[in-house]
Amino acid sequence: MQRVLKKGGKIILTVPFGKKGLIFGRYGQRIYDHESLISLLGNFKIIKELYFIGIDKKYWLSVTKEKLYDVDSASKGFTQGVACIYASK
Repeated sequence: MQRVLKKGGKIILTVPFGKKGLIFGRYGQRIYDHESLISLLGNFKIIKELYFIGIDKKYWLSVTKEKLYDVDSASKGFTQGVACIYASK
């Protein structure tokens, strides 16, 4: 992302968020915690950040990132929390 985006360019990023881990399987994915998300974003300037928790695999509820710190998506096998980030380079 850092390499291909022009200076001043904007990015919208949604990633699984909560207790850091990996979901294995056919479509394995990484779950980011606050520290690993900040590392991923590198030198990007965060403009806006939103966080959501999944409720019964039916809908998403807006929460603070602190509410997701202990959410364990890896052992459940499906994403329970997400971070939506709007940032610029």
